[in-house]
Amino acid sequence: MNSSEKLGQAWQHHQAGQFHRAEHLYQQVLSSEPEHPDALHMLGILAHQTGHSEPGIELVKRALRNRPDDARIHANLAMMLEASGRLERAIEHNRKALALMPEHTGAWLNLANQLRATGEIDEAIASYRALLSQNPDDVAGWSNLGSALRSNGELDQAIEAFERALTLSPDSADVHSNLGNALQEADRHDDAIKAFRKAIALRPDFADAHANLGIAHLQTGRTDEAISALDACLQLEPANRTALAMKTIALCEADNAEAAQALTDLDVGIRETVVDSARGFESSASFNRALAEHACNHPSIRYEPFSKTTRRGRQTGNLLEGTRGPVARLEQIINDAVRAYLDDMPFPPDHPYRGRQVKNWSLNVWATVLDDQGHQAPHIHPGGWLSGVYYVSLPKGMHDNDNAGAIEFGCVPDGFTLATPPRTRLLTPKEGSLLVFPSFFYHRTLPFKSGQPRISIAFDAIPVE
Repeated sequence: MNSSEKLGQAWQHHQAGQFHRAEHLYQQVLSSEPEHPDALHMLGILAHQTGHSEPGIELVKRALRNRPDDARIHANLAMMLEASGRLERAIEHNRKALALMPEHTGAWLNLANQLRATGEIDEAIASYRALLSQNPDDVAGWSNLGSALRSNGELDQAIEAFERALTLSPDSADVHSNLGNALQEADRHDDAIKAFRKAIALRPDFADAHANLGIAHLQTGRTDEAISALDACLQLEPANRTALAMKTIALCEADNAEAAQALTDLDVGIRETVVDSARGFESSASFNRALAEHACNHPSIRYEPFSKTTRRGRQTGNLLEGTRGPVARLEQIINDAVRAYLDDMPFPPDHPYRGRQVKNWSLNVWATVLDDQGHQAPHIHPGGWLSGVYYVSLPKGMHDNDNAGAIEFGCVPDGFTLATPPRTRLLTPKEGSLLVFPSFFYHRTLPFKSGQPRISIAFDAIPVE
């Protein structure tokens, strides 16, 4: 067989999931033609699919060096880079793919999703529309356009986009749930409830739809129905962070403060320790200065990044990607604190967090640099298990004004009007201190007045099976 025939046969094996046979034939081609772009390209994709992402990326880059004007190679490299967290590079290669092949609808969809993930919402919306102008029956395009429009506050257009997706795919539980979220934000609560119920009818084990239904009931004063829907979610996912947070609020509204306290115990659930962080540094102060400089100059830092809760301040992406610098030491400190928390879980035996033994986790770590009047809006971390924050640098005199700059736990989301709000707990930040708490604890920070920034580094510990 010549190289072309070998590649054709290899691709057949590849598509059939016979990866070893495919790899053997790709390698045969490369043994005689080491820079064959198609063999490099397909072997790189295979490597990525089998869990060898970095070698796969390097192979596809080699293919691209040999054939720089191939839109397909650019598009596939973009997908691989996105999967490895390098969104900016992924965007760059998708743009190149589309410059070479404007009709590449897959590249338009991926580019739009990547732009949305990096907060470039207006450009993401334009990219979704470019895709849909070529393929108006693309369900994912309409659904993702709806999500982008919703994020941008364009609720009427978002609802129209979701409804268009449902005309094409009326049995999509995900789209019904997304439509419900948009209707909820548009204060069309009864319509939102219908959409969530439709999603659940299509997929009874759709935990997030049950949680969203509970939120919709809670916002319309139907407390019993809210608790019932949230319990349905927790039957499916006993530690669903959104459901745990919202059930705490619903129990308070139902005048059951004791049950709410048992679920979200702010007195024992928040751990605060002063970190001995000087190892490898002259002092704790020099460690904090290094962290502050690293955070403020990080290439991913953005002012009020889209879809985040930072107000009047900047926030980075994951500090564990790229050059870590002093964050490598902080990573060790955080991992030690997470392990200590998990080894001495502060909840009673029947608490949902006791039902899952988290032995391994990955970290997402980011910095927040708040300016004068900066703060964090109320939020939880639904993707995490444990979350926390390390205080790097605090403005002088910040604490002179009551609770300025403090962190408050137990608050409720913006837009909620409750007869019986949950109890809250305020903590005063201290430089060099580390807080660890369950990711379902609602929290916010209070504004402060200062010409100096308030710098902290937060994290999520995400369970890994």
